[in-house]
Amino acid sequence: MKLHTGLLMLLLSPEAWAGGLEDCKQDAASANCSAYLNGVVDSALLLGDKQAKARFGETFSERALSSRAGEMVKRSNKRYCADRMPDKARLKASLMEQFGANKVDSVSDMYDILAVELSCYRSPRQAGTPSDVTP
Repeated sequence: MKLHTGLLMLLLSPEAWAGGLEDCKQDAASANCSAYLNGVVDSALLLGDKQAKARFGETFSERALSSRAGEMVKRSNKRYCADRMPDKARLKASLMEQFGANKVDSVSDMYDILAVELSCYRSPRQAGTPSDVTP
């Protein structure tokens, strides 16, 4: 367990990723940037909401659910969010697009972008009826 925690902290360390960040700033399509973004996306998917909690404390949705909602709402939210999680390739493409547009200056910027992409409350890219709703 200690080894797992130590490795996770190393992955999250900005110093450990500084070279990759600079590679992506220079050329978002480079092999070094691609490998770096694979690691960023993997750790973001592994940590999920824990990254936002580590930086910002309890998330708004958690606070609202713990103070106002019952178990039924929590179960519905979990099912809703599970259907909306993007795949690794889409997350990586989104980061590469932001690097290409010079919108990423730091590791913090990357995690802000990923937080939006990983949020189950984001608007769907395409309108449509959810699978659990009768049209």
